[in-house]
Amino acid sequence: MSLVVEEEQSDALTMFSFEEIVQEIALKRASARQGAESWDRLHAVASELAGSSEGSTHWLEPNRSWHLERISIDNYRGILNEVPLELLFDPTPGITVLHGLNGAGKSSISDAIDLALSGTAAAPTGGKAGKAALWDPIHLARGSSSARVEVTLSSRGEYLVVATVLGESGLVESHEARLVGPNGLEPVDLGSNWHQALASHQPVFAYASLERRVQLSKDLATYFEGLLALGGSFNAIQEAITLRGNASAEALTRWRRAKEEAMRALSQVDDERSATCKFTPLGPVPEPTLSDSKDKWLKEAGLLESGLSSASLPDDSRERLSDAARSVQNTIRSFEQAGTTAEQLLSGPLEQLHDEASRRHLDVGTCPVCEDGGSGWLVTLGETVKRNQNLASLRAKVGSDTKALAAVADELLTPVLKVGSQAEPGDSIKALSSSGQKLLEKFYAARESGLATQHSVLTATADLAGWLRSDDAQTLVNEAVARTDATKQWLIARARAVERFAAVWEADGVSAAESASWVATSSRVEELRKHLRKRRSDSLEGKAGARVMELLSDAELKLKSINVLATKASMELVDRNDNQVDLGMLSAGQRNAVLLAPLLASVDAGPFGFLILDDPVHAFDELRIDRLAALLAELAETRRVIVLTHDDRLKEHLAARTYDCDTRLVDRSGATGAVEVKDSSHFWDQLLQDARTVLDLSLEETGTTEDVTDSIRGLCRMSIDNALRTFVLRNAVLFGRDTETDLTELDKAYTTEKRLAVAADFWQGTTSAGTNPVRRAEQKCQTYLSSWNQSVHGNPQLSNATKEEIRAARDACKALAAAS
Repeated sequence: MSLVVEEEQSDALTMFSFEEIVQEIALKRASARQGAESWDRLHAVASELAGSSEGSTHWLEPNRSWHLERISIDNYRGILNEVPLELLFDPTPGITVLHGLNGAGKSSISDAIDLALSGTAAAPTGGKAGKAALWDPIHLARGSSSARVEVTLSSRGEYLVVATVLGESGLVESHEARLVGPNGLEPVDLGSNWHQALASHQPVFAYASLERRVQLSKDLATYFEGLLALGGSFNAIQEAITLRGNASAEALTRWRRAKEEAMRALSQVDDERSATCKFTPLGPVPEPTLSDSKDKWLKEAGLLESGLSSASLPDDSRERLSDAARSVQNTIRSFEQAGTTAEQLLSGPLEQLHDEASRRHLDVGTCPVCEDGGSGWLVTLGETVKRNQNLASLRAKVGSDTKALAAVADELLTPVLKVGSQAEPGDSIKALSSSGQKLLEKFYAARESGLATQHSVLTATADLAGWLRSDDAQTLVNEAVARTDATKQWLIARARAVERFAAVWEADGVSAAESASWVATSSRVEELRKHLRKRRSDSLEGKAGARVMELLSDAELKLKSINVLATKASMELVDRNDNQVDLGMLSAGQRNAVLLAPLLASVDAGPFGFLILDDPVHAFDELRIDRLAALLAELAETRRVIVLTHDDRLKEHLAARTYDCDTRLVDRSGATGAVEVKDSSHFWDQLLQDARTVLDLSLEETGTTEDVTDSIRGLCRMSIDNALRTFVLRNAVLFGRDTETDLTELDKAYTTEKRLAVAADFWQGTTSAGTNPVRRAEQKCQTYLSSWNQSVHGNPQLSNATKEEIRAARDACKALAAAS
């Protein structure tokens, strides 16, 4: 069944559930001529949320009503009590009136309930000097560093306890809730559904606060948007679409940024490589789009090349290394064959010895080395010196060839060994590289420690040269040359340049590609909102129009239309001739009625079985008060209506329309600031209690009532007038009389006796005794009416007040109360 049919069956503006919104989306999808994909995407998200939400907020399920049972207020605003002020409320339908003078603490009580439920406190508007705000609310009681408010709601045997704590700055420090039920106590996450319910079905209305908030058309739009009750489910879907759309847009931004960086890096690689290449340059890499396949683009663009990124080795690396090794091997072999090692090492000193012996003519005599007594030792030494002089050229050749080997090793062998060392484990060239590295290090170390012709250097050089001519070395060099091929290195450099982009594409590509779809889906959300807003606006318009008629029919004003857009809203009022009436032309009382009407139109649905109204009769006249009282009495048939007012007229009208009206007096101690709330269901009863207290105290202290007689009798007359006024109001309600006319007639009578006579004529009912209740009341107090009037007017008294006349006044009031 579609939601349209459901709304036709039910006039209540209940919040949409996920399931209802899913149905609405399906209907829109079926009728859509274009954008089917975005409607499908919206439907999928809504269905997903509908499935995940099951059982998550059972305590806020549809058709469940929460009733206010208790409020505890500690150091909040005007309530500065030694212990928290606690108020208990009857959760069943009916009316409770909290009345008292301005400044008694009534608004503090209503604001405390709102704060506890919402967890939000108005922040200071700021400003300095001439721009400093005058009316910023102060949330903490005087001298307090914190405040705490807590409400207890009940439903089906469970209790929801919601508390808000304010810190020293007056800002909210915590807002927590717990559910108390058969399974014990469990913390509750109120979530967006709770706050949307507060906006859609406002359980607390304070005219002064609303008037401050609604100053512009956009403020009115905010006010109405909540009352339209699109609900937390709709908001959750919108938030999900927004979050996923934002995530997709961010992914698209990352993808584009990474692509730009990759294309710049590729351009730089190509510029550097093409400047030094000796072959035909590689073609440019095509720029990818999100519709491309990442893997296909990488493959077709040749961006999958792997390997070591290094400088290219010349193709003749193997020949050059082998030639240098062969040359040094041959030179070392010739050097070693040219003489013994001792002769090679001592060739210099032997030459010096020969020169010195020849200069000194020591050619005869004993050899200084072997002590041979022959005369030929100097000749033998000369032959050895000549032979060693032939080795000098070989020695120089060994040095130059060793130096050449070191140079070619630096140029070619070191990068070859680097290629091998960076190979993957298990790669055959890694072990070959390790062997060559050891020989190269030994070669370098030997050269640093001695001459080229020293034995250790010759050995290290011969070992390295021998290895360079081995099959292992040839294999290693050939593989290194292949792996550092210029084209391959170009491709490797390109692959490195796009690595980060490829990783971003892998992570964000799918989400980024959906960005346009999420934008379209977001548009579908707004389209759906407009559709639902229009339908709900029409419903709210009808319901609010009826409330406006109830409150303002005497002014012949009616609500023609409510228009709610995303950023502005309007209400069109017309007079009896259908002429438009600007809101600015309304009186303060009419403006209050117009703002109150939509709220009262929305409270017949939602999860709150109570309604709190703070000063709802601002600037109301007697007629408007009576009509509002009638409307509230109707609402109180299904919920507890709690009214806070300083206007006794509203209290009287409400009491007149409900037999069990719970009225309480809110009073404040001027000395301590403590707020006290006490029962005042029958105000006349309180007046008579005061009269009896005054009498008893006077008798106790002076033994007479002479000094307090006027006060006592004045209280007696006031009690009769109060009971009589309540009777007239209830009588008018019971028998369909005009309350304003009857009260006006009553007020024209200036004495209690005449007022009783006027009221007696209003009576249209019967009693079990068959006697007019006003006449019965008159009989109870007839004896004292004259003296009561004399006291009120300050005339001298012939007797002192007695307990009997207080008792007579009470009996008369009871007779009037029983009849009404």
